[in-house]
Amino acid sequence: MIDITGLVLSVQDHKERNGIVYVLLEDRIQSVYARGIQSPASKNRRLCNPFSDVTLIVSEQKSSTMDKLIKGNVNKYYYHIQDDLIAQSVCFVLRDCLFRVHIVPEYQKLLKKVWENFSDKVSNLNYACFLMGKILKNEGISPNVNACVSCGSKQKIETVSMVGGGFLCVNCNQGQYPKWPKEDLEKLRNVLIVKDDLVDVLAKHASYDLDDFLFLAKWFEYFENVELPSVRFLSSIRTLGQGKA
Repeated sequence: MIDITGLVLSVQDHKERNGIVYVLLEDRIQSVYARGIQSPASKNRRLCNPFSDVTLIVSEQKSSTMDKLIKGNVNKYYYHIQDDLIAQSVCFVLRDCLFRVHIVPEYQKLLKKVWENFSDKVSNLNYACFLMGKILKNEGISPNVNACVSCGSKQKIETVSMVGGGFLCVNCNQGQYPKWPKEDLEKLRNVLIVKDDLVDVLAKHASYDLDDFLFLAKWFEYFENVELPSVRFLSSIRTLGQGKA
C-alpha cells in the first residue's frame, strides 16, 4: 500500500456502485478504483468529492492500471466552489485541459491556489489565468508576446492574432484584427512570461478576469485542435462584454 496526496479532479461512475477517482498529483493524474463509493453508507464516499485536497491510501494492483482505494483523509474540501457557477465552470475548463497535457508539479500548486481563491470568494481569476498560461507555455503553443509575429518589430504592437500566433504591430495588422488596449497586451505578456517564483507577487497586483481566461482557453483549443464543451458552456454563461474572448 502507498499514500498519495493530491486534488480530486473528477469521479466517474463505474458499474453499479463503484467509481473511478481522478486525482491530480505533482507529476501525473492518478486514476484510483473506488469500490462501493456510490453507496450512501460508504466510508470512502467523502474522499471522492471533486474540489477536495485528499491523502489516499491505495493498494497497487499488478494486473490493472488503476490502484484500489483503501481509505484516506480529506485535508480540505473547497465545497464553496460548487455554489458559484462561474467558479465551478472555470475549474472544469482547467480540469479538461489538464487531462490533455503532460503534468508538471507547478500545475498542482496553481490549481490549489485557484480553488483557495474561489473558496475565499476572491473576485479575480489571476491564478486560473496563470495556470492556463503555464499550460500553453509548457505545451509550446503560447502566443508570441516578445515581438510582432509578422515582421519581428517590438514597436507599435497593437493586437494579437490567433491565426498568426501572437502579437501584431500596427503596420502588419492593417486593421485585420481589433486593436487591444495597451494594458491588456501587457497583461497577456505578463501571464506568459512570469517566473514560477514571482507568480504570487504578480497575483497581488494583477487583475485578470473571465475574458482573459476565456481567451487563453480558446487559444488552447485552437492550437490543440480540440473543442471542449466546458469552454463552450463557460462562454455561454459569462456576463462580461465581448472583449477579447
